[in-house]
Amino acid sequence: MVFSGSLRLGGLVGTVTIAAFASAATVTNSQVTPQSAVLLTLQTNPGFLAPSSIWVTTAAGSFTVHAARPVIAALTWAYVILNP
Repeated sequence: MVFSGSLRLGGLVGTVTIAAFASAATVTNSQVTPQSAVLLTLQTNPGFLAPSSIWVTTAAGSFTVHAARPVIAALTWAYVILNP
């Protein structure tokens, strides 16, 4: 991708938190499609009890961040939604 100037991502960026003792969190966003790619950047220190696997599933109007096991403390990620 090549661009010049500013990049506007209105509605395509935000944060999502998996609450303590949960293993998933869903974000509702009308711009998400089943073909969307969601990029995550961890915003909190997971400590030594971090889940071993994190993945994202997408559907029309939402995406869900999944952890392989419940998290001990709340974990927050910044996200960017990319659409083809």
